[in-house]
Amino acid sequence: MFSKLVNNVTKLVSNDEGEEVIAERAIRKEIEQLPDSRLQASDFSVRKVCHYGMPHEPTAMAFEPLQCTLAVGNIHGMVKIFGVPGVEQAFPERGKGKGVTHLSFAVNRHRLLVVYEDGLLEVIDLLLRKVVGSHRLGERVTVVHKGDPTSNFVYVGTATGRIYIAHITLPSMLALSTYTITYPQCRGLSASHGATDEKFPAVSAIQTNASESMYLLVAFEDGLLVQWNLKGRAVQRQYLPVIDGLTTVSWYGDGQRIVAGYSSGLLLTWRRNSHRAPASKFYIFGAPGGDEAGENRHAIHGIVSAAVNGQEVHRQVAELARC
Repeated sequence: MFSKLVNNVTKLVSNDEGEEVIAERAIRKEIEQLPDSRLQASDFSVRKVCHYGMPHEPTAMAFEPLQCTLAVGNIHGMVKIFGVPGVEQAFPERGKGKGVTHLSFAVNRHRLLVVYEDGLLEVIDLLLRKVVGSHRLGERVTVVHKGDPTSNFVYVGTATGRIYIAHITLPSMLALSTYTITYPQCRGLSASHGATDEKFPAVSAIQTNASESMYLLVAFEDGLLVQWNLKGRAVQRQYLPVIDGLTTVSWYGDGQRIVAGYSSGLLLTWRRNSHRAPASKFYIFGAPGGDEAGENRHAIHGIVSAAVNGQEVHRQVAELARC
């Protein structure tokens, strides 16, 4: 390219002044056609080239026990996988406002379900290191639950009171089952309610019975708590009273008792087949000496059932309720 420019200049150097102007324009045109070799800002985007350490501002986490793999998602939509020491894989950010809200592994199937703030579901194949399926729900996801760790299915609850069932291990896609559970169904309302634009409370918790996986506990923010029969596609039992602010539920290990936590710090327990009145009622307090009318209550956001020395206990995972 440079020799061509020299030849053009040599031919025109002996011509008069008008021809020199033409020559200058020709040279400029030749130069403009040269590829731009200047460095661009995009050449220095470190996040696209490499990532070290934990993602900034993490919002979700999941652990795969068989492969000992940890997944962490952040507020910018990045997902990073941590395996054995020295093995890491980062998937790029989707941008502010599209953060990761939930993560769920398909155990020993090298698949990871990623849920974003805008209702997008993606399945990442960890062997292929790429997204192999996606689906946009168009509604905010509030709960992701995988009852059986080895199952191919994940329950996805939303802010509109719907529960979807996602199949995350298909070869090259993410599929949603036509089977859905809705708030009107759980409340015993007519089918016409589900067909309107009426707003329903968000799903706040989903829990599978460990001994009978066909039964689900389904909780809604307005306090509605039901036992759902998956095979019968109907409510098996509703638990009373209905108290607003229901945040979490759990089965006892024997599958015959239920405990529910509320934003007020209230804990209620029922026997599975005695749903009309709670078996026990008590509050979680933020300081010794608190009472039911005090301001030291804790909002309960999770309940973990554990067996200690052959006896089952419940550990309340609580956070102080702040305005």
